[in-house]
Amino acid sequence: MKFWILLFSLFISLDISAQKQDYIWFLGKDQSLEPGIQGMMIDWNENAIPVKHDLAFGIDNNNASICDKDGNLLFWSNGCAVINREQEVMPHGDTLNWDAFREVIGWEECIRGYPAAQNIKILPDPSYKDGFYIVHKAWKYNGQFEDITMELRHSYVDMTLDGGRGDVVYFDSILYEGRSVNHCLEAIYSDNGKDWWILQPVENDSLFLTYQINENGIERFADQASDVHFKFLRAGGGTMRFSPDGTKLAYYDYFLNLHVYDFNRTDGVLSNHQEVIIFDDVDEKDDTEFRFGSVEWSPNSRFMYVPVTDSLFQIDSWEIDINDGIRLIDVYDGTQDPFATTFYISSLAPDCKIYICSGSGTKSYHVINKPNQLGIDCNFIQNGLVLPQNAGSANLPLFPRFRVDEEEVCDSTITSIFGELVYYRRDLDIFPNPTTGPLTINLPQDQTSGHLQIIDNTGKQILRTELEKTSDTYQLDLSAYPSGIYHVEYLPQDNKERLVYTGKVVLTHP
Repeated sequence: MKFWILLFSLFISLDISAQKQDYIWFLGKDQSLEPGIQGMMIDWNENAIPVKHDLAFGIDNNNASICDKDGNLLFWSNGCAVINREQEVMPHGDTLNWDAFREVIGWEECIRGYPAAQNIKILPDPSYKDGFYIVHKAWKYNGQFEDITMELRHSYVDMTLDGGRGDVVYFDSILYEGRSVNHCLEAIYSDNGKDWWILQPVENDSLFLTYQINENGIERFADQASDVHFKFLRAGGGTMRFSPDGTKLAYYDYFLNLHVYDFNRTDGVLSNHQEVIIFDDVDEKDDTEFRFGSVEWSPNSRFMYVPVTDSLFQIDSWEIDINDGIRLIDVYDGTQDPFATTFYISSLAPDCKIYICSGSGTKSYHVINKPNQLGIDCNFIQNGLVLPQNAGSANLPLFPRFRVDEEEVCDSTITSIFGELVYYRRDLDIFPNPTTGPLTINLPQDQTSGHLQIIDNTGKQILRTELEKTSDTYQLDLSAYPSGIYHVEYLPQDNKERLVYTGKVVLTHP
């Protein structure tokens, strides 16, 4: 009996550990004069580098995709169409979020995608392995722009239809006709690992709508007090995120600051509300002094990161008084690429890094390389991820926490070295360490020629050289560089196992 219990547990753990539903990211608007939509894609199964990709439609802020558990794309949506893996619109998938707003504003053809970030989630049906709910929000236009509301809706995709490419079997079914806050739609697995909790703030009120997707469909639970009044206009420029371990919920926008709650995945109940005062003068500002921002968690669920236009903050949730855990990590350096590369939407990626895009169309993203580390040790690099073209405005995807029950919520072995494929890190033997300049590197045995690079602690590459391996060691001199910490990376040329060897050295001057 014990054997069968152990075997059953093993099969469950193997099944859970393979979840890669968020491994395909689509980005960008059309940047090409060629036919079709020229966007970008990051395939975390193969590399951590954005590549150009022809899309069926462009993407504005609504951005969601879904893969199977092995990371193979099933379909995606830009908020006004549902597109299959072959970049074709699904049957009945061209009228998502249909309302007069699409006709008046000019989104009826869906070329640019639907506006407003974090307003769409694709969630697997707990009771049907080939079914998927799309929970989304539509701009409800009532004839006057000052009376536009956000209506919560849902649609459904059956992947067994249209030859396995999927069909939208119903669309735009209304969940909530009242005013929901723009942005801030969030979802996470229940503690049974199959049902979903969905939370959404209510505009001009102090409530969270609470839903559960289960074997009976979508059920509405009792509204929950937020202890925050989500005022119209002021509550529209932030995001809301569950922690990767599913125990907390964080809400942020500039005027309301940061709010953190404990979350119970068994019954979906919020508790222990805490307010974090990042800006203490927002009550004195009018609604036109708007600053877009977001909140995202570190993989270990300890730190929250809040990028706000020109500033990046880290908040340590382990502090007894959480307001004592606020740290300013960096400020915007003024880069124009080609527009201001300020800070806005932040998203934790499968490679354990947090990527931050701007509110403008830019050709680079900012990167928090080590978000589990305290303070500036998180290694935040502005414009650290170079894109092959302009990304459009604020269209990073914000996925549910698919791996909330896994031991590892992300895979730190995914990395991009020298613009190549995914590599797995191994230690590199470097001495003396610390050094005043002279450095000897023991190269890995049985490896051919390769590339060596030295990176300073800001992420800047200061040296790159190709090595023709005639010996097992390589000498260089760092004495011309300032004292500090330097990272050494060696990538063998003939490298079927896809290994990268890395080390860290401390340089000190007498």
